[in-house]
Amino acid sequence: MPEWKNEQTKLVASWIVNTPEITDSARQFAKANPNALILYRAWLKATNRQKTVTPEGISVLDPELHFGELSDVIWALTVS
Repeated sequence: MPEWKNEQTKLVASWIVNTPEITDSARQFAKANPNALILYRAWLKATNRQKTVTPEGISVLDPELHFGELSDVIWALTVS
């Protein structure tokens, strides 16, 4: 299991991986946009999810989140 910047990042990563509709959306976006600089933020914007709050109550744009780690999670979905 990877080490996460913080608990919020870990929980959002878990939400991405374990919520089928979110997983599918993120995977499709990553495959269609392989050159996105910060994939996580680009995916949120493209899918109009900037105001989303996870079931744990974490805003997907919480300033404590590590967007690079979350981008890596989404990239990993393209190989699974």
